[in-house]
Amino acid sequence: MNFNLTTEETKGILIVHLSGEVNPGNEDLFQLELEKVFSQASLKKTNIILSFRELEYINSTGLGVITHFYRRCNEASLKVMICSLNRMCTRLFEITKMNQIFEISSSLDKATAELEQ
Repeated sequence: MNFNLTTEETKGILIVHLSGEVNPGNEDLFQLELEKVFSQASLKKTNIILSFRELEYINSTGLGVITHFYRRCNEASLKVMICSLNRMCTRLFEITKMNQIFEISSSLDKATAELEQ
């Protein structure tokens, strides 16, 4: 399955919808797309939500890409939240202890509400 990333801006928050799979065949594309998101968010100084609702699979390298993205955003004073993790992604975040680093919300609505405060 292919990977896809789309963005929308609502209430001053850049929402990134991830879908499909992040796997060895498309990790470079994933990194390139997140670089574009970072550039867009840093220009507008908007916080970011990564919605995993339609992401079926991500490997550990993809998680590394997200970690690098998160660090860059922190350095630029941009807040990043993750929402709507499926069971597989939740388990990966728990195993790698990334759930202790990232702010994770159960839904897009809850993540949006938190960032609006």
